[in-house]
Amino acid sequence: MYMVMERYYDSLTGLPGMSYLYELADAEGRRLVAEGNTPAILFMDISGMKQFNHKHGFRQGDDLLISFASLLTDQFGIDNCSRFIQDHFVVVTDSK
Repeated sequence: MYMVMERYYDSLTGLPGMSYLYELADAEGRRLVAEGNTPAILFMDISGMKQFNHKHGFRQGDDLLISFASLLTDQFGIDNCSRFIQDHFVVVTDSK
């Protein structure tokens, strides 16, 4: 069971990984369109992450990524958010 979860979810943040987000985004996009809404995809990159890690260490950098992921899921729900790679995040939401 753990291997299956690891394949779909990022081990640090618990967010869906890049591959799994494609499936989730397709389903969410179809749902939004069916409800008469327009889907939007938000791409986010935390600026200065390399410098932050250099100054504060990787553990605090990881804590920052975890906190950011938590903010995203609080706002958009876990199935609409993804950590693509490193400090790059994606959210699928309604454009309104």
